[in-house]
Amino acid sequence: MATAKKPAAKKKAVKRPAAKKTAVEKTVSKKAVVKEPVAKKITTKKTVDYTKLLKLIESGKHQAEIMKVFAFKTAAQFKNHYLSALMKAGKAPEIKTSRASAKATAAKEAFVSKRGSVVISKALIGEMGFAEGDKFAVRKTKAGISLKKLA
Repeated sequence: MATAKKPAAKKKAVKRPAAKKTAVEKTVSKKAVVKEPVAKKITTKKTVDYTKLLKLIESGKHQAEIMKVFAFKTAAQFKNHYLSALMKAGKAPEIKTSRASAKATAAKEAFVSKRGSVVISKALIGEMGFAEGDKFAVRKTKAGISLKKLA
């Protein structure tokens, strides 16, 4: 009496974690595979209601609760926004950095473009109260030039 052979048991596929991809492989033909770089994720700075953040902290809420409300992922992110809120509210002095001073001086500068137009930064125009279409009288002075807004 012959015994029937048992069918071979199927082996379960073992799932291994995928390695991080530094490039996307794209098959151009059967023989050539081209690697293209993966696009980097661009992060934007989160907008936070600083007054709400300060009220929650002053009310005595726990850090974990506040982090959930604002969807902060790390304690460092929470603390960074807290410091920014304090500085904006005037409760802590502004931290002077090289970037801030470069922006402040750049806002006070103007330059002559290739076409001969004098270009003044939007921040400076807003600070002076000018609007699009305003006309000016230009005079040369000992100190440089003077712009007088025409009525």
